[in-house]
Parts: sequence; C-alpha cells; structure tokens
Amino acid sequence: METTAELPLASGAVSLGELADPLVVDPDPWLLETVVLALEDVDPSLADPGLDELRSAAAADVPPWSAVDAHPTVSVLVREEVFERLIDGFHEASRVAALVDAALLAPLRLDTPQPNAVVAGRDEGFAVVETPNGRLAVGSDASLRRRYAETRAEADPVRIPAPSRHRLYAAFFDRCGREMADDVVRALDASPDPHADVVGPRIRAYLVGARHERFDHTVRRACEDAGIGSSATFTGVKRRLVDADVVTTDRVGQPVGRPRKRLRVCSSVEATSMSALLARTRELLDD
Repeated sequence: METTAELPLASGAVSLGELADPLVVDPDPWLLETVVLALEDVDPSLADPGLDELRSAAAADVPPWSAVDAHPTVSVLVREEVFERLIDGFHEASRVAALVDAALLAPLRLDTPQPNAVVAGRDEGFAVVETPNGRLAVGSDASLRRRYAETRAEADPVRIPAPSRHRLYAAFFDRCGREMADDVVRALDASPDPHADVVGPRIRAYLVGARHERFDHTVRRACEDAGIGSSATFTGVKRRLVDADVVTTDRVGQPVGRPRKRLRVCSSVEATSMSALLARTRELLDD
C-alpha cells in the first residue's frame, strides 16, 4: 500500500515506513500510542474491521494483511507498565494484536528506562525529546540502533491478552460457520468491555456456542484457534456455567466412538437475544 506510518513531531513528520528495519526504544504512552495509530493508518481495515470485512477475508481464505507486506516491521522496546496502558481493554488489545498479526508491529519487553526515547533505522536515528513546543527529533546518529542491538536480541515478546478480530472471526468461521462467527463478534462487542466484565471473552464465546447448540469439543477447538484460551481452560468455563444453571449438555451418540456433548442454554434462562443472555448470565454468576 502507498500509505506509510508517520509520526507527527513538532520538528516534522518522521516516516517509519522509510526507515530500514525501524526500532523505537522506550516510548512514553503518547509516543507509543502515536506509533500504533500511525501503523493502523497503513490499513485501517486491519485493526478494527466490521463484519462485512471480516466475512470477506474469511471467505477468501487470504490473510487480510497481504496488502501491507511491503511495509517494514516496527520493533518497539517498551516497558511493561507503558504497554499495559495501551492495551487496557479487550478491544484495545485486539487492535494491537492485529498489527502484530500483520507483522507491522513487534513489541518487545524493556526492563530498564532509557534517558530518552529513540527512533532509529539502520542508517539514521534520533532521540525524541519533549519540549514546551512539542516533541522534537534531536540529532542524527547512525549508531543509535546498534547500541540497542543486544537488548533487542535478548528481549522477550510482549504478550497481548486478546486476539485480533480477523483471527477471532476466522477461527469460528472455519469451525462453526458464518452465523456463529458473526454472533461471537457481536457478543464480544457488547457492552461492557469483556476485559472488565464477569462475563468475559471466554464465557461470551462459550455462550454463543451453547446458543447455537454446538458440540462442546467444536467450541473449544474454535476458541483455542482464536487464541482466547486452551481447551483445558474451558473445563473451568463450562463448570461455572453449568453450576450457575446457564448451560447444560446433551449426550449425542456417534456411529463410531464415544458420545459427544452438545451444548445448549438451559430452558430456565429466559433470553430471547444475545444481550439478554449476557445480562442474565451476569446476574447468575454474581449470585
């Protein structure tokens, strides 16, 4: 794509896409968010796609980020507390995960604060300094990136606690079909943010599976593919929902092998819509 990520500094815009192997070191919250917003501008459909975009990408079975392959990956050495502010919410984390999936962003853990934030490529680099007139790019030092080569090589990737929307949708589309994939996205988009709700992302996805009366094994595999929890994690999710009389299972015989367990919402839970089901589940889990 022609769009390139630019940082709007007071000293002039800096194009991350024109740097060779760009590296950002120890950004403060403003600079980190500015980097992320700039990368989102490379292809806005990656970070926050609507259902039509999700459906098209899943049906085409082509990675939605193929159009941004030419853009370099921006590595960011970032302190944990700064990064956690950026992803404080399921949807905020999902947007960042989309950039990682697309190889636009590679967040790496930085343990020690640095004197200044740095933006550097192989052939040039500068410090980002905050002044009364705004943030300035100071100096032009080709050695800046080399100074952080060892730190970068030894740094661990930062874990992002939510999948991208494209990954999430594709997992349920492949395992369970379009209708259920749509409903999973709608359930996760429902207020409040799943990150801060007793009815969190795993419970919401599992509830959609029960509402669609899918097999327990199929729902678990879809959730695992989507990156919202391992199959074993959903043993606890299922137990909570069964104990709260929200979900039950029916044994379904198979021509070969053991019977499978089909999920369904308990008849005692009166909920004609997904929002009503989430609200009722919230009540029962809070009891």
